[in-house]
Amino acid sequence: MAEWYREFLGFDTFDEPELEDMLQSVSVFLNSFRRHDHRARYWLTLIGPCGIGKTHMAKAVFKTHRATSSKSQRYTRWIDALNYMRDGHHDYPSELAREHLLVIDDVGAEHGSEYGTQKLLEVLEKRMGKWTFITSNLNMETFAEMDKRIASRLVRDHNTVLEVSCRDYALRL
Repeated sequence: MAEWYREFLGFDTFDEPELEDMLQSVSVFLNSFRRHDHRARYWLTLIGPCGIGKTHMAKAVFKTHRATSSKSQRYTRWIDALNYMRDGHHDYPSELAREHLLVIDDVGAEHGSEYGTQKLLEVLEKRMGKWTFITSNLNMETFAEMDKRIASRLVRDHNTVLEVSCRDYALRL
């Protein structure tokens, strides 16, 4: 991996192999859409406990796309997207589907909501074959318990799920 990614993303891995893997996966994802490789469109989902840098990576992917592409993009926290849909914006899943890149942060913050599960499945179905970056504190087993179709879509085609388990950044200081 090019050292400039480490500096550009501003992400300290503390030489932990799992964080190195996360940085490498994000770098590959960024390179794929920066090369405009339409054949390689896929999702990258980062799963793990809070405080390990998933949101930092999500924002870095969004900012990189914004700086290198004129194509449409959107960053949303999943709970904010759900609240927007609950407020009567029922076409929002279709809006999200039209984006060239969609970054969905913190999927599962509303865990246990049938409405949230249904809307997540709707968005994911509309995003198949499109650049999508997802973060979540839920593991794959929990996604499968919510709805097996969601778990299936996260790993379908060329999509990648990276489960990271390490100590919270705030506890390292």
